[in-house]
Amino acid sequence: MKTANEWTAETFEEWGLANVEIEPWGEFGRGWQHEDYKGRILTPFVQPLHGQP
Repeated sequence: MKTANEWTAETFEEWGLANVEIEPWGEFGRGWQHEDYKGRILTPFVQPLHGQP
């Protein structure tokens, strides 16, 4: 993550942005949880609809 932050800051500076800073951050946690979604399609005929993120 450190390398990505440094690359981004350097790129922003190359683009002419001023006062670019890398702020401290704790552990990079999980951004989502896996869940199932269910529904039914009603037309033109009834059938199940399953979805996952």
